[in-house]
Amino acid sequence: MPNSKSPDQALKLITEVAEATANELGFTLVDAHFGQQGRKTILEITIYKPGGRIGLSDCEVVSRELENRLENMKELPALLHGSYVLDVASPGLERVLKTEREFRIFQGNTVEIKAKSDVGQGGFGQHFLAKLGAYEAEASGKDAKLTLHDLRELPVAPQAKQPKGKAKAKIAVEAVNELTTAVKNLSLIKLYADLSKAAIEHRDDEAVDLNTTK
Repeated sequence: MPNSKSPDQALKLITEVAEATANELGFTLVDAHFGQQGRKTILEITIYKPGGRIGLSDCEVVSRELENRLENMKELPALLHGSYVLDVASPGLERVLKTEREFRIFQGNTVEIKAKSDVGQGGFGQHFLAKLGAYEAEASGKDAKLTLHDLRELPVAPQAKQPKGKAKAKIAVEAVNELTTAVKNLSLIKLYADLSKAAIEHRDDEAVDLNTTK
């Protein structure tokens, strides 16, 4: 567990090593932080592969290499108190994005947004999908800003047909191609996973595995 006097120093060193390790192995470091699981201290490392998937074997490769490098860091033990368990994982399909690093890494991905006030007219409201655009860091006292592209409504689950005469008129939605807003105006920024598409891809992968089994 990090010593109360030096957690920032320890995590800074670990982050630098984790980032170099991930990059050399073809991945991107998303996050590094200490967590607690019961009495165990967990060093949680999250990696990402732009345009690809992170599998268990990828996490194992990064974990082995990173563990070796951390064990060889002579200055690290003095900054830590006790042992920790290293856990390397993928970001997950619906990761909530909170940091500048995450906003930059996942630029171009589709995200689910919850805003604190209505966006557009006639349908977007405060909850919608968009493509994550550029992040402008806070400077000179100004709030950090985020640009969103191609705003669209969240998919609606199929519902039973309405009885005749009770159908509601659909409100026309005004297209919003680009929106730049302060990050503080958004209460949720989360990677959007099309679960129906993911299920189809998973099924196709299983079919390939079955077809290639000898």
